[in-house]
Amino acid sequence: GKIQKGDLKELPLLLKTDQAPGDAVVMTAAIYSLHKAHPGKYVTAVESLWPEVFVHNPNIVPIESIPDSAPIQMHYPAIHQSNERGIHFMQGWCEFLGSALNIQVPLSTNRPRIYFGYPVPSVGDLWLICSGGKNDFTNKMWGHHNYQRVVDMLEGRVKFIQVGGMEGAHSKLRGTVDAVGQTSLRELFDLVRRARGVVCGVSLLMHVAAALEKPAIVIA
Repeated sequence: GKIQKGDLKELPLLLKTDQAPGDAVVMTAAIYSLHKAHPGKYVTAVESLWPEVFVHNPNIVPIESIPDSAPIQMHYPAIHQSNERGIHFMQGWCEFLGSALNIQVPLSTNRPRIYFGYPVPSVGDLWLICSGGKNDFTNKMWGHHNYQRVVDMLEGRVKFIQVGGMEGAHSKLRGTVDAVGQTSLRELFDLVRRARGVVCGVSLLMHVAAALEKPAIVIA
């Protein structure tokens, strides 16, 4: 039931993000690190365009369950120092959250955190490949023809499933099983769990592979 005002000993927080799904995946590392560094001090809810990222997360409660939560619009301003500092994207989220709360939130994980409510399925003899992506930073794009060459060179040795969420940004790769636009986020996460690994650019798929400890060949 709904927690009544005064019942909480912990400080209720509402973390808000309107970033892309890959950003939301990486933000889970900051939530994990917050609760590792300050156990029992905070109770957190998340408002996101991608609620599937946070399903089964033990550090997150439903928004409606905490009254009078303090909203924090999450960012990672450290990205603007990426030419000067040798830190990981996850630490950028941690630094901002610590600054917003006026506490230290040291990064305490080497990967984002995605959770499931059922056991790991058996791993199949397949790899996921994503040749497209968003057009906001086009230097992330390697080119469809280069990914096609990879598929062609490995024909008969590697089974690829082509994935991606935006139909128009993903040209069909010959010799792959086409799953572009055919998976929800949770279904994509589950495919990564079932795969040997992933081939992609700097993208959501890279972060999901890291979260699920899968090999990733990332064209950066």
